[in-house]
Amino acid sequence: MKKEKGIVCLSFDDGRGDNRYIAEKILLPMNIPATFNITTGYVDGSCSPADRPSIKKPMTIDDVRWIAEHNIFEIAMHGDEHKNTLEDIIKCRNKLATWLSLKDDDLLGFASPGTGLNIKTMNDNEKEMLFANTTYIRLSLRLKRFVALKVVSRKLARILHIPILYKLAYSDTMLDIHDTKMFYSVPVLKTTTTQEIRSMVSAGKRKGKAVILMFHSICEDTCNDDNWTWKQQRFINICRFICREREEGNINVLKVSDLYKYFNCVE
Repeated sequence: MKKEKGIVCLSFDDGRGDNRYIAEKILLPMNIPATFNITTGYVDGSCSPADRPSIKKPMTIDDVRWIAEHNIFEIAMHGDEHKNTLEDIIKCRNKLATWLSLKDDDLLGFASPGTGLNIKTMNDNEKEMLFANTTYIRLSLRLKRFVALKVVSRKLARILHIPILYKLAYSDTMLDIHDTKMFYSVPVLKTTTTQEIRSMVSAGKRKGKAVILMFHSICEDTCNDDNWTWKQQRFINICRFICREREEGNINVLKVSDLYKYFNCVE
């Protein structure tokens, strides 16, 4: 029986201003798919200062449209004011529908801000139009077994940056065909090393599982940025590593929407 390839997905939260540059100047030339989760009120400036996901400059509406015009990329929902209420998610969808000329039945993914979505709320409203037209819900890390050990491993990994600890901490976050709606992701923090990310990609390759890497900002200089900003050269190095693994036939690189289709056998 042929072993399944590993899968890597790159996912960017908020709609930060540097994301257009990353999409156009790095990802597109390397033919690397990616998903961009847009906080619409942050992008159009209507979000209250207290609810802005970042003090950094956001993308413009034209940037969002440019990304959406390239089939290699995906636009997904991330709330209007970076919230998890039904009202905020619906407002986000309505704005994206206007900006991108979507139809009422067009499907979109949703990346939960801060992984704060109440799953019961989703299940109770699953048949409503919002969730009927939502393909996947992307959350952050998942803990299934040996929870205490993995919590300790995650804390130690952030201090020691030992790849094996990082893999242990996020091993439950990898996805397979049993994950059809709820997707989990590995958060990439300012202090995360390229070796740690490589270890997750390699683990997914060995196990034939999918790894969603959750980024926010990618900048040349991260000294004065928040904890969710990753250094640009690190990102370029990881992209080169991913390209090599793909060229050698070890992994597939997908948008999260295509991962959903793959797991759910959607044409």
